[in-house]
Amino acid sequence: MAGLDGEYWLAALAARFHGLTARPGGAHPEQDPMGRLRSIGLDDISVHRIWGTQQTLVRTAQAARREQRDQLKVCLMVQGTMTIAQSGAEVTVGPGEFALYDTDKPYRLTNHGPWQVSVMTVARRDLSLSPQRLARLMHQPIVASSGPGRLYASYLADIVSVPDPAQLATTHIRTAGIALLSAALTQIVDRAIEVSPDVVAEQLVRFIKANIDDSRLSVEGVAARHHMSARSVQRLLAGQDLTFSSLVREERLRAIRRDLADRTLAHRPIAAVAARWGVVDQPWLSRSFRAAFGLSPSTFRRQALNPASAGLL
Repeated sequence: MAGLDGEYWLAALAARFHGLTARPGGAHPEQDPMGRLRSIGLDDISVHRIWGTQQTLVRTAQAARREQRDQLKVCLMVQGTMTIAQSGAEVTVGPGEFALYDTDKPYRLTNHGPWQVSVMTVARRDLSLSPQRLARLMHQPIVASSGPGRLYASYLADIVSVPDPAQLATTHIRTAGIALLSAALTQIVDRAIEVSPDVVAEQLVRFIKANIDDSRLSVEGVAARHHMSARSVQRLLAGQDLTFSSLVREERLRAIRRDLADRTLAHRPIAAVAARWGVVDQPWLSRSFRAAFGLSPSTFRRQALNPASAGLL
């Protein structure tokens, strides 16, 4: 086991993980990243236990191009939380969860405080999953609390604690690890496939409603987040008599109307209220708000905040 800080920690990361670098994180950027690690090699795969202070680990595009190995990393969170960013997607994993990412592409691992992880590198070809199935699993949290996932988590925890790795039958131990990982991933995919279209559509609707304040919200973004095509998103919503654009429009207008009737927000300009929910086109707001509620935003706010002026008292 290596317990390292400063330049030694940076050198160990770069050597062990083919150019991985560490950057300070948190409220004390002047403090050098610190950590320790223990590793074991099992023929062509490796398993690592890593501890560290709050920091961000980065694999640059240059390092990824230099070391093309067709490998995936499986990161099981033991302590703390980590946000994995790669290819425009982000996923945050906590204790008892793991995620996969591609070592042939740049990535960023942001650790939110002290952390401990178990990491396994595995060749993509060794997993008994089609490219389509594997794509469904990339960059999403996978719970390792039951079934094959729990067995795989125990395997990762135990394998790096062996006092004398040289005594292991490495080929058999390697095969067992890959089999457990494949079983855990296959179970997750099979469960996803079994989910009915209505359930998936409900998940999409909940996600869209939870993100209507994002002005960049798009059907393509929703599709990427749920590992499906934009056409599939539209088709599933159509099964609920919805379209993406109508759902976003209605939810944003309802949210704006709710805020306009809120006395604690009366000091905020209507444009600011609308911008909070991703609407910056004021002519569109006026037309759409009047079409939906029969009043302009300003008239609605005046009547909602002073009912007497509208003859309602």
